Amino acid sequence: MWLDKLNFGKLQSQALVRGWTNIAELFVLTSSSYFQSTVAPADGILIPHLRKALDVVCHLTKLPATLKKRLTINFSGVLLIGLLLEWWLLYLSGLNIPEHIPHTPINVGGLLLIILLLTILIVFIKKLVRQNSSSSILTLTLYGTIICFIAEFLFQLIKLLTQNDSTLKDRFIDFSIGVIGITFLGAVLSFFVSYQIKTRRTGMLLLFVILFMAFVVFLRTLLPTALN
Repeated sequence: MWLDKLNFGKLQSQALVRGWTNIAELFVLTSSSYFQSTVAPADGILIPHLRKALDVVCHLTKLPATLKKRLTINFSGVLLIGLLLEWWLLYLSGLNIPEHIPHTPINVGGLLLIILLLTILIVFIKKLVRQNSSSSILTLTLYGTIICFIAEFLFQLIKLLTQNDSTLKDRFIDFSIGVIGITFLGAVLSFFVSYQIKTRRTGMLLLFVILFMAFVVFLRTLLPTALN
């Protein structure tokens, strides 16, 4: 029995590595195409790698693959629309929305982003749990991270193609920071949401949130130039 569990755990780990390897290949292929000043054909390179990544990750849980992919794609699309709307509202609408809430250090864009991510992740993860109540916190966190990665990847890709007010190198740096940063934030928020939905242990969740905030404060103190 324990040997079967060990072998199953190894298969899960290998599948997870293959899934994120395909996602990494997708990122590298896209970035290299821009350094070469060419656009990778979506139907020839980007979509097949993204589909392969989703196919591999779908083997990690017991939900039907078609259902998992449909939910993942749908919520990635909803999050992408939300990111585009926020971008338009803050920078293109002409409403002159202030950078910070008056008399506070709270960044308006950051606050809207947190609200958007939390709303999408809560609804998405609840749907996953409703379809399969045995889904683990790790699995739910993984899927939440994936939709954040896909949405932010496409969002940054759109910005990269449409903005010409800086050099290609600067735009690619912004692209990389955005994808990596939002994916990490999405992973953290996905864990918080998954933990609360699965365990209902609010006290422990608050402890995790406090520890994470302390970690962020420590990073801002350690690397003020990079994070400001």
